[in-house]
Amino acid sequence: KAIKPTRVFLDSTSHLRYLSIDLHQFRKQLLSFTRFLLEQEATVLFTSEGTQSMPDDDVMYLSDGVINLE
Repeated sequence: KAIKPTRVFLDSTSHLRYLSIDLHQFRKQLLSFTRFLLEQEATVLFTSEGTQSMPDDDVMYLSDGVINLE
């Protein structure tokens, strides 16, 4: 909070998923973190590594835009 960043790059949200107890907890933590950064008026860019077995639809829901790289 003291730093007041204007831009934040988070690489990768997929790694945060492994630190969470379950999917619900991950979504809750990511939403809370995103809201905090937006309250600080920061521009947030994050990456995610979705797979068929673990899609990243929840992360896409939080964003204003999505760029898919294959």
